[in-house]
Amino acid sequence: RHRLQVLSQNYDRLDESLPKSVIHGDLWSSNVFVEGNEITTIFDFENAEYTYRILDIARTLLEIYIETNIGVDIITAHLFDGYNRQAAMPLTQLEIDSFNTSLKYVAAACASWNDNNGYHASAKGYLKAIGDSEI
Repeated sequence: RHRLQVLSQNYDRLDESLPKSVIHGDLWSSNVFVEGNEITTIFDFENAEYTYRILDIARTLLEIYIETNIGVDIITAHLFDGYNRQAAMPLTQLEIDSFNTSLKYVAAACASWNDNNGYHASAKGYLKAIGDSEI
């Protein structure tokens, strides 16, 4: 019940004027093929949707954190830099300011899905990334 409140509260805090686009929704290492340092293929678009694009960056950050345990601040800096170099429209200040809220929302959603599907250790990893084991 508490996790649902966190989901709802954080989603409601996202400004409706945040830029939207079609996002992958599940971008992590098992959904890409890589040759050397180049991503050659991205697949598994079953979670793709038109929504706030900052949510995709939050989801990707969580997966990198869980897989590598690199610090959240370091991952954030690299993701923002890479996104801004590649995207047709760089991140806006509003997106940057909304990132922590986006991260909490996505972490609560992923933790809920993992708990509901029996992946309790993974659920804890999402919560550890945002420093909140109480969600």
